[in-house]
Amino acid sequence: MQTRRLGRLWLAASFVLMALAVLVPNSTYPLLTLVSLLGATAAGYLALMRRTVLWLALIALVAACVVWAGPGELTTNGIQWLSAALVLIIATAAVIYYVRVLEERLFEASWQAEISSEAADLGVFRWEFETNRLHASPKLRELLLLPTEGAVYADDVFRKIHEDDLDQVRRAIEGARSSSGPFRSEFRVGDGEGRFRWISGRGRVIVDPRSGALSLAGVNYDITDLKERESLVSKLIDGIGAVFSIMTPDGEILDLNEYGETVSGKTEEEWKGKEFWELQMWGRSEDTRATVQHLIERAGEEGQVTGEAPFWDEEGDKGWALITVTPILSDFGEPLHLCLCAVDISKRKAAEESNDLLVHELNHRIKNLFSVTNALISLSARYAVTVDEFADATRRRLFALHEAHNIGAGDLKKRSADLREILEVTLRPWRMKPQRIFINGESKIFDAGAATAWALIAHELASNAAKYGCLRDAGGKLTIDWRENDEEFVFQWREENNTPMTESGDEAEGFGKNIIHRLVDGFLSGEIERDITEEGASVSIRMPKAA
Repeated sequence: MQTRRLGRLWLAASFVLMALAVLVPNSTYPLLTLVSLLGATAAGYLALMRRTVLWLALIALVAACVVWAGPGELTTNGIQWLSAALVLIIATAAVIYYVRVLEERLFEASWQAEISSEAADLGVFRWEFETNRLHASPKLRELLLLPTEGAVYADDVFRKIHEDDLDQVRRAIEGARSSSGPFRSEFRVGDGEGRFRWISGRGRVIVDPRSGALSLAGVNYDITDLKERESLVSKLIDGIGAVFSIMTPDGEILDLNEYGETVSGKTEEEWKGKEFWELQMWGRSEDTRATVQHLIERAGEEGQVTGEAPFWDEEGDKGWALITVTPILSDFGEPLHLCLCAVDISKRKAAEESNDLLVHELNHRIKNLFSVTNALISLSARYAVTVDEFADATRRRLFALHEAHNIGAGDLKKRSADLREILEVTLRPWRMKPQRIFINGESKIFDAGAATAWALIAHELASNAAKYGCLRDAGGKLTIDWRENDEEFVFQWREENNTPMTESGDEAEGFGKNIIHRLVDGFLSGEIERDITEEGASVSIRMPKAA
């Protein structure tokens, strides 16, 4: 109501000035006439509507024409005063109209900002670096526990901040000031009685367009409830054995749970203020640090992201972690925090690697079995006289292959077999009392491929001994031993016959001889020597120790 009355008062003053300009003898007082017209125009600045100044300017222009263009006034001097009046009235009206437009825009922006800050419970501030003075809104004074009235300075705020947070707040301010960039920080404010609340600060360094002076403008808001929920989540995750960290959007660690401290081997004093990927648990590999850093950066831009990365515990043992990074957004949609949860998946990764290895091993053994089976069938067909003989020989040798598979490949996780066990299984059918088969030699482990070869070799030698040599009657004797040195492994098979060996023995062993040679040469990378007499047979197999 008061503004409305003031506007009407100045409007009346405007008409009075115009009347004065018309009635005053302009030839005597031309400057007074001009000032009266300009004053009448300028009075529109206080009118309720900005268009009023345009109407007043139009009336002033008409009045100027009446004064200086009347009878006897249109002289050279009158034309000069009239021109000056027209130009000045139009310029004055234009300037006042533009100022009114700017004021209305400023007022609209001001009330919008004020309503928004109140609705969002924000405290607004501007800190002048040169004077160290802080211009604080009432809400900011409430949040930071500052006096409700009077001048406030930055040092008053610093005294309220928790000592553990003060250094990082100063670093954030200095970083924003040196780069003329954004300011972002979180800190605790104490009430002097041991109680603290968490405050988040967001702002930007601005430059005064006239003086060039720097100041920091921004907002503060209470995040105590959010911090309490994050603390609760951190404690819950401690119970399931996972690393949980709260970070700034740039990856700087704000909080790390106890399990994370245990795995990383860092105390709060050591991890405070560091980037998460700088922790020693990722520090053994540049690629790992880059992977973790990339995940954190993506979360700030894209939202929740998940990935896997290796880590090393305090004792240096390697493991695998499933990392999930989730941004916590403010009411304005910008990342406020990043929450990272890393779960140990070492057992799962080990199982996956084991499965891959087992599949590879299975494929390898199947190929070996097909290769050996193909050789068995080919050689049996070459030496068999009848179909029944071919079927019987093939059946027996496939059974031997089956026994070898049971020893060396029955369990895919068992990737080796003992030579003694192979021989015991192969020669079991010919064991009797009194003992006539003697196996001497310490345990010797071969991989699955070599174990299959040894099982077939033992089967062929035993089959030949049963038909033509020491195992065809009760009086024979078989001695098997082996030894090894730094260079080679030597296997000895010695038969002592009770009766002379039949003449057909050496002739009928073609298949067995050929397959043994193939196995020794192709699978064991060794050499074989054979010596057959009427008293018995001797077979010596030499192979490199690394085979």
